[in-house]
Amino acid sequence: MACVAAIMQSCVLVAMGREVDAHYPPAETAQTVISWGTYVKIVLPWLAILVLFSVPAALYSLSTALPTDNILGLNKIALEVSHQAAVVLLHLMVCYMAPYTAAWLVRKVVGHAEPTLHLTSRLMLALRLTVGVVVPTVMTFLFNNECLGWWLYLWQPCADDASSFDVSVQLKLDGHFDYNDNLAYFSRFNSTYQVTTHSQICNPAWKPQRCSRAVFSVVGNLILSKVMLAAFLGPGAKALWYGLVKPRLWKWQEKEIKLYRSDVELSFTLMFFEYTFIFGFIMPLMLPLIVMSLLMNCAVYHCVVRTLQLPVYEAARPSFEYLQLARVIGIAGMAWFYLDNDLHGQLVMCIGVPLCAVIGDFVASRVWAWSSLQNTTPFLHMLEVPLLDPGENETAHQMSTEMTHDTMANT
Repeated sequence: MACVAAIMQSCVLVAMGREVDAHYPPAETAQTVISWGTYVKIVLPWLAILVLFSVPAALYSLSTALPTDNILGLNKIALEVSHQAAVVLLHLMVCYMAPYTAAWLVRKVVGHAEPTLHLTSRLMLALRLTVGVVVPTVMTFLFNNECLGWWLYLWQPCADDASSFDVSVQLKLDGHFDYNDNLAYFSRFNSTYQVTTHSQICNPAWKPQRCSRAVFSVVGNLILSKVMLAAFLGPGAKALWYGLVKPRLWKWQEKEIKLYRSDVELSFTLMFFEYTFIFGFIMPLMLPLIVMSLLMNCAVYHCVVRTLQLPVYEAARPSFEYLQLARVIGIAGMAWFYLDNDLHGQLVMCIGVPLCAVIGDFVASRVWAWSSLQNTTPFLHMLEVPLLDPGENETAHQMSTEMTHDTMANT
């Protein structure tokens, strides 16, 4: 099943890439050439923003491993709040605060943001991968008791007193015994024995065959909660934001109205593909929730763009390197899970799955060749048909046909 999943991921990536190349060529998504110095001026502040946005994810991982008597001063209520509020905070920061922060940073450094939507999209993708996956994984690996167990360094009994667990017992015989005749035998009962030492209790030690389960449990539950929030509450909040709140704010501030950011929605959609590639095989419950989230997000897009007729930015090309990175992380995570738990099928997981991914890429690139796309209806436009009115279906089909002819002429 893991090999089949790898092949299906190849089909999704190659088909999506060919559709984008065929129907959204680079001429339609112009990109500004940025120098290396400008990249440095953008990346360095963005790293500081990454650290700030990673605090909720770090506290979430700490709350699963840290006891209440810790040197950080986090009591039971603070740990519980950090655990429960992390999902909501991450959703708000990643979906609402990060896009405007990225656009503001690019605008300050470059001077304009519209021709650099690919750059803002990549900044948001890097932030979402770091905050949503990398930071909680690293924190769980370091502090969870099933992994390195660094929570002991933050535990008050270990941090406050260097001899708190130095326990010794002195054994001595009481009674009437002839010690003179049995001195060599009874002398060992009048000694002091060390039961435990401070280092035995407070020095963390690596525990094999447990860490992978702890990482997938902690990080997987965080991601699953985020996907549930995005599936059931996110679409309604987004519709209210774009349809009611944001237009009034822009009208009040007398700004140019460009309400629907294509780079924001693109990075939001690619986030679900990232979660599918990394956690989809280990946590099958996530797959139907991701499908529901994508459908609801598509419905909100239809409502905002076609019904409310809000203006949008130009299309931004997706970063397929980002999806390939997420795919590699997912395959490496599955291999680690099998090796760490000494499960059967380790060779198939460590060798067969990467090999199937490579074969799937080769076969899918042949199936979705450029020639096979010339006489077909664009797949991306076919996805819109169920959400269009009967009168709009004919218009969408005509637009897709004209776009195909124009693309072939340009090519």
